[in-house]
Amino acid sequence: MAKCVRVAGIQLRKTLKKPFGNSEVFSTERAVKFLKEHAHGAGNKPLVICVGDICSSELLKSGYEPDIIVFDTKYLRKDVDEEVIKIIKNSCKNLLSAKNDPGTICCEAEAVIEKLICERKKGCVQIDGEEDMLALVAVCKCKPGDIVVYGQPHEGIVIVEANADKITLARKLYGAMETRLI
Repeated sequence: MAKCVRVAGIQLRKTLKKPFGNSEVFSTERAVKFLKEHAHGAGNKPLVICVGDICSSELLKSGYEPDIIVFDTKYLRKDVDEEVIKIIKNSCKNLLSAKNDPGTICCEAEAVIEKLICERKKGCVQIDGEEDMLALVAVCKCKPGDIVVYGQPHEGIVIVEANADKITLARKLYGAMETRLI
């Protein structure tokens, strides 16, 4: 059975390696403070989606629990410490899994993340493969006001406050990816 994947070309990969849409890079402490101030408004609470093992475990250790966590048990393609995985899994009441090949967005992973976002459900998605490109999916699928958080290796935590411009940019970048059936 063929599976659908989206692949970024060389130029797009360079763009995606930078913090999304000129978003700021935060320390863990500043990220937690920001999220506590901005993600708990009255009425329609924004969804907070965190992509990455290290940033997810750091937020959790600091007392902040994202609504959705996407992780792959790796950091820079090396296995993370068991303690990191334990911290994430202990926070999960709804643990899902999906496959996503390195450097791609597989339709299976995209569908699982989209379902959680659309249904506004809490959950964790353990990725068999690599989760790096899935922050783009989260921005594409979220609503204005939602917040996507991901780790920027060797720099800190990127926080993307979804608005019409950032969602449009994410969809444009996503649309620039090549779709393949493999």
